[in-house]
Amino acid sequence: MKYYVYILYAEAHDKYYIGQTQDVAARLKRHNDGIETYSKKFAPWILIWCTEKSTRSESVILESKLKNLSKERIRAWVIQKNSLQVETLRVIQHPVFPTESEVLGFKFKHLFL
Repeated sequence: MKYYVYILYAEAHDKYYIGQTQDVAARLKRHNDGIETYSKKFAPWILIWCTEKSTRSESVILESKLKNLSKERIRAWVIQKNSLQVETLRVIQHPVFPTESEVLGFKFKHLFL
């Protein structure tokens, strides 16, 4: 079974959310539909990075490490891993994910401020 670690961004609040799941599209929808208690007050969220892990244990470990990063280090992580993100999004091929141009546009518009 595959697991995903993801980073969401709420532009209006300049907030990041880091999580792990088996279904990124469903999880993003739950965040944006206000079903998740913490994240509902910051919606809408956009997916800015995700990666696949082969076990839940691996995904929980990575999620924990990312959650300990500062906002600046999360931004640096996303910039560093952006090419992997684009490749992951191509593999997942789900319509709720941003396109490659949206990801790159977001990176240059927001992450270098």
